Amino acid sequence: MAVEKLTSIKVNINTAMSEELTRLKGIGPALAKRIINYRKNKGEFNSLEEIKKVSGIGKKLFSSIKSNITNEIQEVNLKQLDEEESPSSSGSSSDLSLVEDAKDDQEDNIDNLNQYQVPESYGSNKLVLQVKNPKTAHLYWEYTNDKVEEVIAQTEYSDISEVNLVLKIYNLSKKSEQYINIGLDNDSWWLNGMEADQTYFAELGFLDEDDNFYSILESNKVTMPVNKISDNLDEKWMTVKEKMDEIYVLSGSLLYQNENNNYSSKDVVRKLESITDLSKLEESYSSDNLLDGSSEIQ
Repeated sequence: MAVEKLTSIKVNINTAMSEELTRLKGIGPALAKRIINYRKNKGEFNSLEEIKKVSGIGKKLFSSIKSNITNEIQEVNLKQLDEEESPSSSGSSSDLSLVEDAKDDQEDNIDNLNQYQVPESYGSNKLVLQVKNPKTAHLYWEYTNDKVEEVIAQTEYSDISEVNLVLKIYNLSKKSEQYINIGLDNDSWWLNGMEADQTYFAELGFLDEDDNFYSILESNKVTMPVNKISDNLDEKWMTVKEKMDEIYVLSGSLLYQNENNNYSSKDVVRKLESITDLSKLEESYSSDNLLDGSSEIQ
């Protein structure tokens, strides 16, 4: 049946032009141009893995687009279905109906995927430094190819794959710094062994052969928390005794009972509703005190 030939639509990396390549998540105009130039200079991609030889396509990006690309002519696409399964075709009307239903379902799935899937990147340039605890912080980043090319243009290199990507961590309190090699496939990093009550700042960039550092992104500044209980006291917080007094009155669990009176929970609740500011209570009151009015509420 014609439906059996229906396959998911993939971008053919051997024939796709810039507009089609940029539909892939993580592929911008600059990277699409490199793919096309690679094809012109090296010939067709003999395997999907070969696209990783294009500058800027690492393991992570390749993994995210692998299921959406092909280097072979696909058996069928939606346009071909319209042509091959037209009324002049030899297929039965029931086959044509199944094909149309399958096409509609596939288009719906593609729309839902594009609408609800969290993108691999947002096309921004940022390096964010976050505090986890007094000795641990976390960095995450995103950069565009245009930003990297802008910095690389200031050096003797021609591509990011030729450089050593690093994080430069500054301890502004001690005026010290250190480098961490991170590679091209990472987009986040945990920083352990930080010092409490110290201010830090980070940059993402690369080192040349003479150990000159070129900055691509700069982070925000953070001050690590003090690793001890605070010496500051806040008078607005109630003491344990005051809190227990409030709970005691609000609970309504101590119902008074004697020869002349039988008080229900409802009676106690009604009396409690007349109290407008329980936080000012200076002593404890029983249900009996509240009900017979023998104690005056402050």
